[in-house]
Amino acid sequence: MNKIGSSKKIEINEKTFDSLPDLERKENDEAENVFEIRKSPILTRIMIITTSIMFTCSMIYYGLTWNVGSLGGSIYVNNAINSGIDILSVGLMQIVTKYVSRRQAVGAGTAFGGLICGVVAVLSVPALNQGDIDIPEIQKWISFTGKFAITSTFT
Repeated sequence: MNKIGSSKKIEINEKTFDSLPDLERKENDEAENVFEIRKSPILTRIMIITTSIMFTCSMIYYGLTWNVGSLGGSIYVNNAINSGIDILSVGLMQIVTKYVSRRQAVGAGTAFGGLICGVVAVLSVPALNQGDIDIPEIQKWISFTGKFAITSTFT
């Protein structure tokens, strides 16, 4: 506990543990469950926000993962790149969270991933596909970048 406290610049002593509530259950107590959160408006708000963010990130992650077959190029190479991006993202997030807080790192990954998904949506407009620029190849690499950012939110 002291190691965790020192990394967060919090001093932990015996008084800290004495101030914690007694967790022993009395005979007359009712069983608590997840629905007890609804009694506190702050906890309800936090639960709704967290649940909706994780649901959205999950849908983006699985959408990008399952859409690999429709990206340009070989499906095997794309899956290999996808796997490499997952491993790289998890490893990099472990390093980044040593220097910044997890909230900042996850927030930046979520915001960057959302921005990248918006860019890919704009690039899918058919009017942009008229020219010498290889838009599908650009979309593929931007999608991989978005998957990198969204994967970091799960770490």
